[in-house]
Amino acid sequence: MVNRIASATLAIAFALIAVQAQTADAQVVPIKGSGTNSSYDPISGDYHGVGIASHMGQMSFSGNVVSNGKFFPAPGIFFSGTFVGKQTNTAANGDSYFLDISGDVVLSIDPVTGLVSGIWLVDWTITGGTGRFEGVTGALKGAAINPPFNPLVTPWSFDWYFSGTMNLGKR
Repeated sequence: MVNRIASATLAIAFALIAVQAQTADAQVVPIKGSGTNSSYDPISGDYHGVGIASHMGQMSFSGNVVSNGKFFPAPGIFFSGTFVGKQTNTAANGDSYFLDISGDVVLSIDPVTGLVSGIWLVDWTITGGTGRFEGVTGALKGAAINPPFNPLVTPWSFDWYFSGTMNLGKR
């Protein structure tokens, strides 16, 4: 009886060690990226641009957001609200990873010039990918910044950056 308990305990211990080894094989790496002069269409919610990102080098991205908020909710504010959407980041070789996005936006208006500038605070969740990014997960935080622009002329330009971590899975 004691031998069976000892054998069972030993088997459980080895199983726990094996699970720990698999977890330790997961490779979590820092990731960051940035770009300028990207483009957003406020009518469709579509956006796209290029930049440079860790583990991708030169990259492009495209996505779509749906905003929920109010126009002119306070003096000096053109629009304030939240948004959600989907994005794809693509490396030069065509490998991509996919992101769910959410965040807050405030577009401020200059009462003298009528120009609007904006800040979009963004949370990205990496949900998988293709090629070398197949099965990746992760979380990023960052912002998109609209330099002063005429809100009646589209598309709107923005600069962006993000940083966070990507779990490359078992390596």
